[in-house]
Amino acid sequence: MNQQKVVYVSGNDWETLPIQGYYLMDMDVDLNGNVYVVDDTGLSSTIMPNRIYRYSDGTCTYIIPEESCPDIYPHRLKSDLRNYLWLAKFSFGNEKNLMVYDGKTWHKAPGDFPDLQINCISVDKNNNIWLGTSEIILPGGTA
Repeated sequence: MNQQKVVYVSGNDWETLPIQGYYLMDMDVDLNGNVYVVDDTGLSSTIMPNRIYRYSDGTCTYIIPEESCPDIYPHRLKSDLRNYLWLAKFSFGNEKNLMVYDGKTWHKAPGDFPDLQINCISVDKNNNIWLGTSEIILPGGTA
């Protein structure tokens, strides 16, 4: 597979951004115009973790939770109205499948958060976070 790219389209103009990946899986743009992209490297490498690219002010960098870099496999992301980045990930062991990036630090879901397979994330006008999952959540928050 060739490198995939992100294209920005505005009216009749388009531009290829300097974001390249193996399999670009999900993407979102926050209120400040920062572009976040999940690159799934799992099909090409067992030693390289998935990446999250951030394109901001003409520069492309990648961000990933430092403490779990080799063990994180992000697959869905969504920025909220504070420009926090919500990340759904595949995880192993006791790790939760949800993390939040406040622009500086990654935060893990609290210990009582259910162990869910998160398929999609959305944010409403009140900044409530909506998680789509194929698992049933019972009243009281238990899975």
